[in-house]
Amino acid sequence: GLMITGVNSPIITEGELLSSDWSVLHGLSTSITTTNSKNRIMFTTQTVVQSPFANDGSSTDWSSILCGIFIGAKGAAHNTFKLLGVRQGYIKSWHYPQLAFFQTSSYDDLPIGQYDVLVAYMRIDGTTSHTDLPLYV
Repeated sequence: GLMITGVNSPIITEGELLSSDWSVLHGLSTSITTTNSKNRIMFTTQTVVQSPFANDGSSTDWSSILCGIFIGAKGAAHNTFKLLGVRQGYIKSWHYPQLAFFQTSSYDDLPIGQYDVLVAYMRIDGTTSHTDLPLYV
């Protein structure tokens, strides 16, 4: 799995470039080819994020994360990939220590070509005393 650490306070906008604040989940990467400039491409992904906090009913630890879908030219450097869609999730260890992420994003009229699609995660907030603890994807 992928381990996410640290806390960021981003302003996320569609089309922004994939930065080092994001952690790429390579197991959900794929490649696509468009052969017609008039198209609608749908991307769907599902995974589970698990909190490392105790689930004993007494903990009040929590984390907030983002899941983003990025697209770029096939074989291009990841820092050139653009954000297509993003979803926020919230994990409360005392209630929901695991979070199933299901996300769908679409893109209209992607130019003819070959592309790689990446899924990445970012931890954006959490219990102040536990911001250094990882989340597992």
